[in-house]
Amino acid sequence: MFEQTFRNLDEVFAAIATATAQPLTTDQRAALHTRTLYGKEKKSLAYVIGVMNLILHGVEAPNIAHTNTLAENLADIQERDRFDLILANPPFGGKERKEVQQNFPIKTGETAAILDEIAALFLGPPSPSSAAFRR
Repeated sequence: MFEQTFRNLDEVFAAIATATAQPLTTDQRAALHTRTLYGKEKKSLAYVIGVMNLILHGVEAPNIAHTNTLAENLADIQERDRFDLILANPPFGGKERKEVQQNFPIKTGETAAILDEIAALFLGPPSPSSAAFRR
């Protein structure tokens, strides 16, 4: 299994340049800093810690929203809201309100199951750009 730990974005950039055998352009670096990592967090303390952690690791403009992803209306998800890769820490053992449960085809209050449904909807089809940093 390949495992790599990075201390900051400059180390990530160097690894990408090594893997692709070409250095990143200024535009690619800017995209990684401002248009690559997105997140949502419901709890206030975790939101603040997440934003601070990204800033400390070189992300100049963290795109983290302080919101409850599970409460979003699934009908509002558009193509521009989709992503190539989703990493999540499912809220196992949590329960959502009945009005939130009404958004989903599978009627359950179990937050991890609801998150699975949301992730499937937010995950877009593979795109040419999603292959840019594959080995």
